[in-house]
Amino acid sequence: MSSIGDFFQSFVVGSTKTTLTYTGATAGHDGESVTLSAVLTLSGTPAGIGGQTISFSVGTQNCSGVTNSAGLAFCSITLTQVPGVYTVAAKFAGSGNYQASNTSTGFTIVAPPTIAKSFSGPTVPLNHSTGLTFTIGNPNGTVGLSGIGFADTLPAGLVVSTPNGLVGSCGGGVIVAAAGSSSISLSGAALGASANCVFTVNVTGKVAGPKTNTTSVITSIQGGNGETASASITVVAPPVISKAFAASRIVIGDSTALSFTIVNPNTTVALTSVGFTDSLPAGLVVATPNGLAGSCGGGTITATAGSNSISLSGATLAASSSCTFAVNVTGTIAGTYINTTSAVNSLDGGSGNKASATITVLAPELTSYFSNANTAGAPDETVQVTNPGLSGGKLCADIFVFDANQELAECCSCVVSPDGLLTLSMDTDLTGNPLTGTTLTTGVIQIIPAATTGKLCPVPTAMTPVQSLRAWSTHIQEDGGFTLTESKFTSTGISAADLSSLQAQCSFIGSGGSGKGICADSAALASVCNN
Repeated sequence: MSSIGDFFQSFVVGSTKTTLTYTGATAGHDGESVTLSAVLTLSGTPAGIGGQTISFSVGTQNCSGVTNSAGLAFCSITLTQVPGVYTVAAKFAGSGNYQASNTSTGFTIVAPPTIAKSFSGPTVPLNHSTGLTFTIGNPNGTVGLSGIGFADTLPAGLVVSTPNGLVGSCGGGVIVAAAGSSSISLSGAALGASANCVFTVNVTGKVAGPKTNTTSVITSIQGGNGETASASITVVAPPVISKAFAASRIVIGDSTALSFTIVNPNTTVALTSVGFTDSLPAGLVVATPNGLAGSCGGGTITATAGSNSISLSGATLAASSSCTFAVNVTGTIAGTYINTTSAVNSLDGGSGNKASATITVLAPELTSYFSNANTAGAPDETVQVTNPGLSGGKLCADIFVFDANQELAECCSCVVSPDGLLTLSMDTDLTGNPLTGTTLTTGVIQIIPAATTGKLCPVPTAMTPVQSLRAWSTHIQEDGGFTLTESKFTSTGISAADLSSLQAQCSFIGSGGSGKGICADSAALASVCNN
């Protein structure tokens, strides 16, 4: 049986029972300041016990507070421990008449949301689009996250595509990706424990070169700030093509080199499957043989002799490299031609520019002069025309005789057989029937080699110029008497416009009905001229 002394002694060392109830925070995130609190009361009553020290701990972090008259004690700590589930403990060590008491409960340090991003591929052609995908995760197994958001400012040279191609969503949050802008953002998203979300926005490369894109930190109410996310992509410029004719003017039947240069303007990326097609205009064909010189990145160059097409396919150009090749082309019809390629293209850089070059094809023309024609005491000059047979058939010598004032006086056309020789009298055949009736003594003769019309050579009101005729003429020199010299006609070229003018003038002469102005009109030449 306890004595009165024993009872008194137990009362002195703490006979009054206490209850400690935890009332503070049970969750927070790294770097957040949280308040830990507890209420100390007399057991079985709501009466608070003031003036007592309460110790608190969360994991390895500690603080303490003194109870007020209501028994409430509190203190704050800034969380510095890794996310996870901890125990928050409150302890009263006992004091005077009050017995010790303690309490504990779970405390979660909440991890922030995670963010990752990626482009659909490592490269995108200039002015083309690619997907930019964002993956947001809640790494917490027991706690949901709300107020999730981030901002992504695209680097110079990337913009949100038009349309933006948005696919996916994220926890009811607002995704902003205005077409043509340089910003993508998410706000107000919520993810349950261990949940994630994925969405994709299309972006367009506007400036060539490597781009690194980094978001802001991702945030949430419960988990605070997370990390940033980065992804890299290279915007690839297309190849660049240029072309040039070696000669700006050629005569029908002659050839010149047509060169192509293709450049990879990218400093870090190779271009593959580079190619283009060049359809030659009417009046030009690939020469026979084609005279191909050079190559291009292992690609296939197609230039079939006699065709009107040149192409390249399957070439590869290393970063900052170029290639050049040339093909010979032949003029077939007089005219000025602008030759434009298709757009040069590549697998990596898409379609680039077109290249153009201009060339003039002239009709072949044989030119000579005459003097002292139809002059008393002077011998008759002659003009001789031969067909070397290079074209394989008969040709027409379309002849135009001009007076001293460069006015067309006579025109005619005569057949010249392969290896044949046509001889014409200056006085009788070429100047004996002038349009105006005025006798010609000096002037110029032009001969246009042309294809026959049904093996005949009518008055040249329409011509298809070709190569291959040769011509000579005798000239009368007066030096105290008359002497004859012989010289070859000069080979030149005549433009399509001037050729058309000759045809029109000769057509006018022929339409007069008088017969004047038609040369080589004698009965002796009827079988070969103007038939």
